[in-house]
Order: sequence, then C-alpha cells, then structure tokens
Amino acid sequence: MEIVTLTGHSLRDVGAILDAHYLNRDPALAENAVRKLEKRNKNSQLSAQLGQAVLMQNWEKLCHIN
Repeated sequence: MEIVTLTGHSLRDVGAILDAHYLNRDPALAENAVRKLEKRNKNSQLSAQLGQAVLMQNWEKLCHIN
C-alpha cells in the first residue's frame, strides 16, 4: 500500500510491476547491492563523525578550551 500511495499506481499494477521487474531476481546480486549500500552508509556515517570531531576541535581552539 505504501508503494501504491507513493506512485499512484493501482495495487494490481504495483503487483505486476514488482513481479515483472523486481521479484524473482538473483539473490546474490541483491545481497551484493545491499552490502554496497550498507558500506556506503557506514562510510558516510564515519565521515560525518570525523567532520564533527574536526569541527569540535576547531571550535575548542577558537574558544581556547582544552
């Protein structure tokens, strides 16, 4: 129902689209895709954390906080 709401397709059409294009695919390819997304997500989170740490260090220097 979420897909139907987002796309405006009928429930029957969404079922047909999923069957024709997304289901019954190679599970190994799907697992590889998920791993890549998770890795990218993890790298993004690490980059954000590193950026935050650098900002805090610079802020502390500006405020003369040790």
